Amino acid sequence: MIDQTKKYRTRDGKDVRVYAVDGAGPYPVHGAIFGDGQWEVSSWAKGGEGVSGSQGPDDLFAVREKLTVSGWLNLYRKTRGIICGGIHPTEEEARGARCGNDAIACVHVTLKCEEGDGL
Repeated sequence: MIDQTKKYRTRDGKDVRVYAVDGAGPYPVHGAIFGDGQWEVSSWAKGGEGVSGSQGPDDLFAVREKLTVSGWLNLYRKTRGIICGGIHPTEEEARGARCGNDAIACVHVTLKCEEGDGL
């Protein structure tokens, strides 16, 4: 089901604006596709299938939000190798959260992913 509050792209990667999801008929989702430097009016089925049918270039796909997490991470040497603890917002908090005396490093990390990765 298409949600008007989310961002979408077409199967072939074009940006989409969804204006309404409560239209009548077999294509109740109304919006526009950005292509060739302009917005072109289009409509879709409730599930995001375009008028060319399922698996067409104009089918809708939700755009997953890009996430960046930055913080400080404690590394520990354990019998199974090196493991890490949670990410802390400051180096001081990471050092204060160390578990025991087996920490071997406190490093700054930046992780980039998309919403839903690994779930």
